[in-house]
Amino acid sequence: MRHKIASIKNIHRLLSFANFDRISDMIKDLRSESPKKWHKWNCLGHSTAMLQKVMTLALSNSLKLRNYGTLQVIMHEDIDGQKKWRLMCLAALLHDIGKPIARKIEDSTRNHVQYSLKEIDKFRDDLGLTDKQFFFLRTLVANHHVFDTGDIPKTDFIPESLILAYFDGDCTRGPKFYEKTESGEFLGEQQLSEKMTLIDRVLFRYTFSG
Repeated sequence: MRHKIASIKNIHRLLSFANFDRISDMIKDLRSESPKKWHKWNCLGHSTAMLQKVMTLALSNSLKLRNYGTLQVIMHEDIDGQKKWRLMCLAALLHDIGKPIARKIEDSTRNHVQYSLKEIDKFRDDLGLTDKQFFFLRTLVANHHVFDTGDIPKTDFIPESLILAYFDGDCTRGPKFYEKTESGEFLGEQQLSEKMTLIDRVLFRYTFSG
């Protein structure tokens, strides 16, 4: 599967956040995070690929989910005048901004999520979000590795968090992704299939919860 990575200029044109120049400054160091065993692109390419996939999913059932109608309603819900899917795009763009800092301080990106959250907190005023919008954004960034726990997260915005976490795995495509499992599947594809099952299970619950 090939992904065409959007330029920062095109992202600005598509999302039109009023403070995008400040957001561009926040993510510029992501280019320094070169591809690793799981990743095909540098960290900025990975993040922009995620953003594009979130945007596509807001408009069409690109993941072929059985309960996509429920997800589409959720993604188009409004938080203080901003659609959730646009804030999900921003979360995709910012979710790894702590990686360069984590590598500099710890010589590892293992704890990059906590550094990403610290950076987002530091630039809260620059993001120009309301309290509710910021809480939504921060929740998604905090949970973008939620599949590592192997279960449904106990958090707010569960479907949205799972979608962002799914795309975090989907937008890797490095050598590790294509390692073969004992069943002959690619390791990355097998993991994505398991994640998709969990997402559909969660959406099924939301479909009939009301």
